[in-house]
Parts: sequence; structure tokens; C-alpha cells
Amino acid sequence: YVLQADYMSQRYDFAGALQALANATKIAPNNYEVLRGLALLEFRKNNMPGAINYGMRAVKAYDGDIDTYILLSKASGFLAQAIVPINKKEIDRKEAAAKDSIRYATKAVEIDGTNPEAQVTYAKMLATTNGVDSGISYLNELIKRFSYTLDYKVALAEIGRAHVWTPVTLIYL
Repeated sequence: YVLQADYMSQRYDFAGALQALANATKIAPNNYEVLRGLALLEFRKNNMPGAINYGMRAVKAYDGDIDTYILLSKASGFLAQAIVPINKKEIDRKEAAAKDSIRYATKAVEIDGTNPEAQVTYAKMLATTNGVDSGISYLNELIKRFSYTLDYKVALAEIGRAHVWTPVTLIYL
């Protein structure tokens, strides 16, 4: 059911994906994979608060799932970017979402430091919250240690494409 929902949501058939996950929920109501599937569906629908809500429920069901932490990190990062800080409350929400994105990415790396997707997510969240240079230097260290892993080089290019290059960041290349 979860794999079918993933496929359907990739094809923007959100209603079909929700139906497949509803069927799975009837069979296993508190299964962390089903809850993660619901979080992924909400993420793809661009409903970041809903994705975080389902992701937190999935983490409560099983706190060792790297994929859920990666998804929570991405959703929190996108939520932080989407919040327009017009007052003190919104500023606090934006800062909390940014901190959560780093916290979830850190947890994913702590669980499995050899997972390239977790490492790339952590580097991207570092670049988003702490500045591009911190994300680039982190990825450069990973590239030195794991030169055979292409994911880190691709992530370095994505960070560079998404952000303006400065003279300091060009030194790392």
C-alpha cells in the first residue's frame, strides 16, 4: 500500500494515494511506514505542517527510521523558508522550524552516518540555516572521506546552483 501510494503521489494522483494509505491504515492503524507514507503524501502536496504532523506520529511509533527524520528535516526546512516574518510570533515560528530542520537532520546522521541521503540533507540544512559556506565545507569534508560517493558532489553542485557564489565559497572548489 505504501509503495503504491508513493508511486501514485509521484504521478500527482493524490486522491488515489490517499485511498491506498487509508486502506493500509485500516489494516495497521499505527504502523510507522503508513504514517511516513502519509507524511510523504502531505509533503508532495506542499502541506508542510501536515507532513510534520504525520512525521512526528511516525517517529513516535518507531524512532529509528532515518527516512522519517530526513522527511521531517526537509519539511521543516521548507516551512522555515515559507514563513514570512511579519511579527515576533512569525519570527519565532521561522526560527523554530529552522532549528527543527537541523535537529531532525542531525538525528538522521546520528542513526546512520553512512547514509548519503541523510548526510546530504544535513549539509543542505546547514547551508540554508547557517550559511552556504558551512554546507559547502561540510560536503567538501565528506567528499574527501568518501570520494567514491557521487551524491556528495551532486549535492555540492545543487547548493552552489541554489545560492550565489561568493569569493569565499570559490576557494573550496
